[in-house]
Amino acid sequence: MYSALADQPGAFLYLQYQRLCKNGVVEIEFLAEEDGYVGIHFRVKNQLTYYLLKIDGQKKLGVTLKKVMNGKHQVLAKDETVGFVKMKWHKI
Repeated sequence: MYSALADQPGAFLYLQYQRLCKNGVVEIEFLAEEDGYVGIHFRVKNQLTYYLLKIDGQKKLGVTLKKVMNGKHQVLAKDETVGFVKMKWHKI
């Protein structure tokens, strides 16, 4: 099941599976129409516990992988040399 709110700023796509997946690979292709951020949440337990891959479109902050546990953020990896370009397809 999926739903998209592409007509709103900060549009998102939400995927929900009926089965538990312990490990896997996710590939996402996206076209950003604006500068800003693209984020992918995974291993989400609740709104306070998840992992986040965040990509900055202006390359000011680059790519950051965070672990959020009980609302506390921990940066696991960061690369400030990469980002995305608006109006160009990217694959993660």
